[in-house]
Amino acid sequence: MNDQTVTAFYDFEVSPIAFDFAVFAILAEMERKKRRAKNIHFVFVPGANDGFRSDDIDYDSDNKEWRLRNIILPICNMLPSQTEITTCNSREHASAIESTLTTFAFPQDYRVQAPIGQFNWSTLSAAVARGETLPSFRASNQACEYMRSWLSSHVDNRKAICITLRESTHYPARNSNTVA
Repeated sequence: MNDQTVTAFYDFEVSPIAFDFAVFAILAEMERKKRRAKNIHFVFVPGANDGFRSDDIDYDSDNKEWRLRNIILPICNMLPSQTEITTCNSREHASAIESTLTTFAFPQDYRVQAPIGQFNWSTLSAAVARGETLPSFRASNQACEYMRSWLSSHVDNRKAICITLRESTHYPARNSNTVA
């Protein structure tokens, strides 16, 4: 690591295997800009329950692993900064990374032995209230090309809309009202 890198620890001992990671990633990007660093190194630290948080009981281990690979990790590459990703196989592995840091850690005061989770929307709301500009996620050029091609073959000259539906077994009361 060099002084151009913010090392962002997402610790599954205290952080959920959910879209909450998007908030964490935006906050890490804001820290990178504040520090005038060039890169973010995302370090995923395993928790005690098969590598995840003990209270993430609604999902089995296979589902949690799928969520890591198909939700969490892709978000890392949607930031405008250059990113590096390390998925630690143990807390000792994360401690070894932590011990070599000569740069900025995020969250501030994070320690593997005293993990901090920072993924709350209220932190983003406070930043907006202070007048800070929130970074945006960006799809890759290739992803955009795939969408242009798909749209071209499916909607012609009409305008397309995108509706995201929530259909989950976790807190089903929060699911989209598809009848409406």
